[in-house]
Amino acid sequence: MNIAIITWYDNLNFGTALQAYALQNYLKQNSNANVKLIAYKPNKDNILQSKEKKMEHIVFKTCQKIKNFIYDDSKLFAEKLNTQLKNENDLKKENFRNFLANISFTDEVKSADDFARLNEQFDIFICGSDQIWNPQILDKNYYLAFAENKIKIAYAASFGIGYIPDYAKSYIKSYLNDFKAIGLRESTCKNELSTITDRSDIN
Repeated sequence: MNIAIITWYDNLNFGTALQAYALQNYLKQNSNANVKLIAYKPNKDNILQSKEKKMEHIVFKTCQKIKNFIYDDSKLFAEKLNTQLKNENDLKKENFRNFLANISFTDEVKSADDFARLNEQFDIFICGSDQIWNPQILDKNYYLAFAENKIKIAYAASFGIGYIPDYAKSYIKSYLNDFKAIGLRESTCKNELSTITDRSDIN
């Protein structure tokens, strides 16, 4: 049996790397399966766009520009701090790469053909944990949209916010209609997701 996991792991955050390692290690220790983490890094071409998302992003960027204009000195301070901490940052990156070496990955996945090959190679697909379902990064691959006629499981998936925006509901409903099991990291969106998907077995 072959199990593939898709989650965040490569944004220089040890928390995301640790959760990826922990889930893979648990499955390896408690099954006879070959367990791989999908070597996938999202990009803008894979992220679904909507007017609401774009507007939300524009508002955020505008607020950031205003903040930087008002607190211009903070930029100078940040540049100075980055210069002083360059060695520490380089060391962190090296340590992070060394830690990722403990994880078993698939070949790098970038295209639809790459995902199609995964569908042929693996029997079970797990998405989670971390904020893989954050509506600000609505990437269908984190909903296992590429996996056809396979067992799909969501483990400790998180939306990262306490509600599900209207613009995301139709996508989410279609992507989760064939999941065998869905588990959320937080309970804040549980009832809403149950209503959207018409499921009573979401944990």
